[in-house]
Amino acid sequence: MLKNWRVRSLVALLGLCLALPAAGSTASSYAEVPLTALSSLYWSADFYRNLLQKIGSATLAAGERSVMRIPMAPRYNSNVRAELHFQVSDGIGPTLRQQLAQRMVYANPQQAVQIRTALSSDWLWQEFDHHLSREGYDSRDLGDVMTAYYVSSWEVVHHADVSSEQYRAARNQIVWYLRRSPEIMFMTDIEKQRAAEAFALLVSTIQSGRRDLRQKRDDTGLAYLQNLVYQSVLTQGVDLKRLDIGHRGFIPAAPPNPCAQPAPPGQPPHFGCRR
Repeated sequence: MLKNWRVRSLVALLGLCLALPAAGSTASSYAEVPLTALSSLYWSADFYRNLLQKIGSATLAAGERSVMRIPMAPRYNSNVRAELHFQVSDGIGPTLRQQLAQRMVYANPQQAVQIRTALSSDWLWQEFDHHLSREGYDSRDLGDVMTAYYVSSWEVVHHADVSSEQYRAARNQIVWYLRRSPEIMFMTDIEKQRAAEAFALLVSTIQSGRRDLRQKRDDTGLAYLQNLVYQSVLTQGVDLKRLDIGHRGFIPAAPPNPCAQPAPPGQPPHFGCRR
């Protein structure tokens, strides 16, 4: 009953302005997309923008390097390793949610009650924590948290579900790079926790939106969510459409096979393809 009350409070956020519109769409068409409770938070311009500010450019730069396998600078000391696990401070989560709510209320005063209600407790963080724990991962490890973010985003963009082996490979890849990232080395536990809790809010909304839309068989909503997730991660330097997840983690996607498509009527087969 309590969870249903929380979900209903989030539904009221549907009137918030939307970010990252689909190409060729108009503002009036966005309102016709049947948004779900948590995804309405993700699709708010203020929610998205302020969460990225809380995560910080340094963390996102390290994330981009880890997913894209960008080599370290030559001057980097390869013997130094960053600590990804962090000690939790009780006041960080409430402060983060309060700051986020204040900024969203400032931009959307007509939704003040609904916004404050939706972000008044840590239930989104608790759901994220339980999800990682069930899979054998730790919400107090920045590597596990960032893996959940990038893999969840990839699944939405590709309309696919990764296996436990693929997930583990992606996690090992991301952790390897993060531990060698100078941005992470200089982060305090408080900074790591703020980034982790901001990522957790994004992951919870991504996963909830996808799950609800799939249950409703809402292809329009899924396509809309796919575009928004793709565009948001793309602004961080990661093109998920050009990546696959295999036994080594994130890898460049194979180029499209021209032979898989028939030649236009009256034209010979594509060069190099069998008739």
